[in-house]
Amino acid sequence: MDRLHQKPAPAVDARSHLGEVRGPAHRRIGASGGTGQPVHELVAPDGSVYAMQSASLIKDPNLAEQLPNLGERLQMPDGWTYRVRTPDQDLVVQARDGVAHVVLDEFENNYQRED
Repeated sequence: MDRLHQKPAPAVDARSHLGEVRGPAHRRIGASGGTGQPVHELVAPDGSVYAMQSASLIKDPNLAEQLPNLGERLQMPDGWTYRVRTPDQDLVVQARDGVAHVVLDEFENNYQRED
């Protein structure tokens, strides 16, 4: 099974849908990154960009220290890439009309699509 693939599904406990886009997920929250701070992103084959909202320490307690090189460890489907960039302005990622598109990687890190 591809670790990252798109499949509409209702918002449910993350552990029941590891590796899938759980979207549309109904959310009232968003994420933001400050100017000059690194942003960890997944880029889909269609060009959609997903910003990391949370890094999980469940499968790897040392993951936080390894985020800049996480792309070397991820086993992503063809066409997906991992990147770290430093935006020149604040990045705000939020649900639109209560709908968020979310991806989990094999380490249970959570990414939300930047719309």
